[in-house]
Amino acid sequence: MTHDAMGLNMKNIFVGYSHKDVQWKDLLVSHLRVLEKEGLCKLWHDRDIALGRDWFPDIDGAINQAHLAILLISKDFLDSEFIENEELPRILTRRKSGELGVAPLFVKPYAWDLVSWLKGIQGFPADGRALADGNEVEIDKKLVEFTGKIAAYLRCAKSGDSFSLPVNAPKSKVEPSGPGRYDTVLFTRLPYRQIDLIGRQEELEELARRLADSRRVLLVNGLGGIGKTEVCKSFFMTHYHEYAYAGWFDWASSLPETLAGAFTWKSPLPGLADSGVLEERYESIMGFLQRLDAPALLVLDNIDNPTDKRLLDLTCLPERVKVIANSRAEVPGFEGWRLEFLSAELCRELFYRYYDVERDDDGVNRLVERCGRHTLTVELLARTARNAALRLPALERLLDEKGLNLNLAVKAKVETRWHEVIEQKPFFEHLLTVFDLSGVSAAELALMVNLAVLPAVYISLEELKDWLGLEDLEAARTLEGKGWLRREKGNIYMHPMVQEVTRVKAAPGVKDCERLIESLSDKLYVEPGENPLDKQGYVVFAVALLGNIVETHEKIAALANNVSLRYRDMGQLEKALEFQLKTVDIFEQVFDKKHPSLATSYNNVSTIYYTMGQLEKALEFQLKDIEISEKVLDKNHPDLATSYHNLSLIYRDMEDIPAALPYAQKAVDIMQSLFPGGHPNLNIALKNLAQLKMMNDE
Repeated sequence: MTHDAMGLNMKNIFVGYSHKDVQWKDLLVSHLRVLEKEGLCKLWHDRDIALGRDWFPDIDGAINQAHLAILLISKDFLDSEFIENEELPRILTRRKSGELGVAPLFVKPYAWDLVSWLKGIQGFPADGRALADGNEVEIDKKLVEFTGKIAAYLRCAKSGDSFSLPVNAPKSKVEPSGPGRYDTVLFTRLPYRQIDLIGRQEELEELARRLADSRRVLLVNGLGGIGKTEVCKSFFMTHYHEYAYAGWFDWASSLPETLAGAFTWKSPLPGLADSGVLEERYESIMGFLQRLDAPALLVLDNIDNPTDKRLLDLTCLPERVKVIANSRAEVPGFEGWRLEFLSAELCRELFYRYYDVERDDDGVNRLVERCGRHTLTVELLARTARNAALRLPALERLLDEKGLNLNLAVKAKVETRWHEVIEQKPFFEHLLTVFDLSGVSAAELALMVNLAVLPAVYISLEELKDWLGLEDLEAARTLEGKGWLRREKGNIYMHPMVQEVTRVKAAPGVKDCERLIESLSDKLYVEPGENPLDKQGYVVFAVALLGNIVETHEKIAALANNVSLRYRDMGQLEKALEFQLKTVDIFEQVFDKKHPSLATSYNNVSTIYYTMGQLEKALEFQLKDIEISEKVLDKNHPDLATSYHNLSLIYRDMEDIPAALPYAQKAVDIMQSLFPGGHPNLNIALKNLAQLKMMNDE
C-alpha cells in the first residue's frame, strides 16, 4: 500500500469563516471542489461535523491537521469572539512555527490594514479590494484566479519544490521533509493539551531510547497521580510527526473497544471495515496495522484492565508499529518502565506554579517532602493554599493538625517495586485531607460525584450539563480553580486518582447520580427507525457508571439492560449476556415474580444464549418468560407472540419438532390477528411454521 493511496500527500485545507458569511463559504467551496476531485486536497469546514458530535474538538482537530487555512475575512469574521479567542490563536501559533499556511480571502470591505495580525500576511485579492465590491461575473473570475493560486500552492507543497506565492506559504511546509519527518496520518484526534511539564526531560529522552530499542510494547508504570499520562502526552506531541501514522487512544474497557471507538471512521482509510460488529471492526484494524508500510506510533492511555487477553495482540504487530501504554499495573508481555517521583527541586517549582501568596523555599521544601513528592498532591495542596490565601507557616500548622505526611508512606515502600505493591490507602487518606482543606461546596461535590462514576476522559461540558440537568457550569469553573478538575476548551476532565478519592469520600449511589443514570439510559435507548450503532459511543460511560454504582435498583437494571442490547448490536454476546444477567438479578429482587419487565429480561437472556448456541440455557429462560407473559399479558399481545416464536425456534434447533409446532402455530395465530398480510413479522412466523410442518411430515 503506497503512501499516495493512504492520502499521505493530499493536503488538508481548513476553511474558517463567520456563519454570517456562509453564502461566501459555499461559493468558495464550489470553486475549490475541483482541487478535491484532482486529488490535491481535502476541504474541511464546520458543516462537515456530523450530527450529534462534539463540534469543538472537531474544529480543533481540523486546525491541528490542516496544511493550509483559508480565512474569509469580513467584519463579522473579525468581530467573532469564538474566532478571535479560539480559532485564530491556534492558527497563528501553527503558522508561526511553520506548520500551517494561511491565506486570507477578503470577502467584505473592512479596515483590515489596521488589524495587527493581518499586516504580515499577504491576502487575496492582492489590491485589498473585497470580493463583495465586484459584480457576480467579477466575483467568479476572482475566485477562479484564487483557485489557481491555491492549486499552485498545493502542487508545490506536494512535490517539495521551493516557491513563492501571494497567499502565505511558510517555507518549512514546502521544502523537502527532513529525515524522519512525515505528513502524519492521524488515526484519532490529537490528545487535549495539558500543562507544560516541569522536569521530565531526562525521562522523555529515556522513553525515546527505549522505544527505539524495544521490540515489545513499552509500558510506563507508576503510582496514580505521578504524571504518567502527561509524560506520554508530551512525548506523543513532540514525536508524532516522526511517524507516517499516529494515534492517541484513551482506554475503554478492552482493546477492541479502545481501538474501534477511537479510530477515525468519518473518513475511513482503505481496507478498514466500517462495521457495526465490534469484533469485525477490531480484526479489520489489526489487519490494517499489520499491513502498514511505514512507521507508526500508538499510545494507549491509562489501561485499567491489564488482564484483557487481547492486549497481547499488540505484541504481535510489526516492529515498525511502536506502541506506548501507561498503567498503574503490570501488563503481561509488555516491557515495563517505571516513572519515578520528581526531585525536590522540581516539586518546589511545581508548587510555585500554583502558589503565589509568598515565596519561602525552605517552607516549600518541607511541604513537598511532606507530600512525598507526589505530583498530584503537591499541585492540589498548592492550589488549596492559594485559594485560601494561606501563608506557608499557617498551612504547615494545619497539616500538622490533620497529620498529613505522605513521606513516611513513600519511604516505607520505596525500596520495593512500589508501583505494583504500594497500598493506595495512604495516598487516598492524605488526598482526602487536602480535599477537606479545600472547602468543596455541596454543588461542587455533587458535580464531582457524578464525574467520579464516569470514565477518566474529557467530557463535553455542554453534554455534561445536559446529562445532569444543570442550569450553569459555575461548579465546574470553581473546581477547576481549586485543581480538582481540568478543563480544555469546552471539555472537562477528572484525574483517575481524584475520581477514586471522590468515590471514597462520597460513596456515590443511585440517589446522587439519578439524573445521570436516566440520561445515559435515554441515550442508549433505540427508537424505531434509529440506527443502534449511533448509540455505541455512550456504552463506555454507562459501563463505567455500572462498575462504580453497585446497587439493587430498578434504574440501574434499566441502564444495564440498554447496555446489554447495545453490546448485542455490536456482536459482543458475552458482554451482552453479562449485563442482561445483571438486569435479571436486580429485577428478581425489586419486582414481583410476575412483573412484565422481568419477563422481557428473561426473553433477552434467552435470545443471547440462543445466538451463542447454548440451547439448554436459552430454553430455561424462554420458559420463564412465557410463564410470566401468559399470566400478565393479553392473549393477543405481540410480545407473547414473539415469545412463542422464539420458543419454537429453540425446540426446532433442539430437534424436538413436536414441541416446536404448537408454539409456532400460537405465534402465527396472534400475529394474523394483529398484522396485515405481508407484514415482515408475520411472514417470518409463517415461514417458520411451514418449515416445521415439513420437518414433522418427514
